[in-house]
Amino acid sequence: MPSQPPIRRSNPPQKSNYTQYKEELRSDFFNSCAYCGIMESESAGVGFSIDHYIPKETPEGKPLENTYLNLLLSCGDCNSHKGKYLASTTQKNLGLVIIRPDEMAPSDHLMLDETDPCGLASKTKTGEFNIAKLELNRPGLKKIRAIRHRCFQANEIIEQGIKALSSVALDNVEPAQRARLLKIRHDILKIRSGFDGDIDKLISDYARSPLRLPDPEKKERTKARMKLLKELGDDGAG
Repeated sequence: MPSQPPIRRSNPPQKSNYTQYKEELRSDFFNSCAYCGIMESESAGVGFSIDHYIPKETPEGKPLENTYLNLLLSCGDCNSHKGKYLASTTQKNLGLVIIRPDEMAPSDHLMLDETDPCGLASKTKTGEFNIAKLELNRPGLKKIRAIRHRCFQANEIIEQGIKALSSVALDNVEPAQRARLLKIRHDILKIRSGFDGDIDKLISDYARSPLRLPDPEKKERTKARMKLLKELGDDGAG
């Protein structure tokens, strides 16, 4: 059975212009790109925008220009790669649809690459298509995943240390050292309480310029990407 979509949409009052829904979209999508998952705090080099899932330039999308459920929060790169793509009936039958996390579970189609924990691999043709179409293994995203992975590993080590320290019984400590142990516990827990915020700040600061470093392999990667999309059945008309 398909998994449950991770995003649940709210139902805000109708607004006259889609740009007025920015805060509702930020809340619904947890300040993250609907397609690649990068957070706004991690995207200083690429920016965020509102994407029309069914492009507003198409006959199908024009009436939905200001319809909230047709709007998704997107980073600039994913929005650019997706462009005006709208799967035809043939492409839908082939699985060549853009995953939207309010209707589909990305985990049904994508997984972490076993040979590269900073990369994504496909479970299905839909997953393969999304990786290629949205370039979900672009260097900026892999850099962010690497930072997250290292920070989470550090977090696990800290948690293990805190657990070990907390398990020390005061009765097993010399009376003269008990006050010192209690102070160490207090200080460490205080530091731990701000650690998540420090991780967020680290990722945010680190993301500001490296996301836009020169990408000498971009030309070859784009060529391979377009070749794969053509093989999958994306003729570029969408």
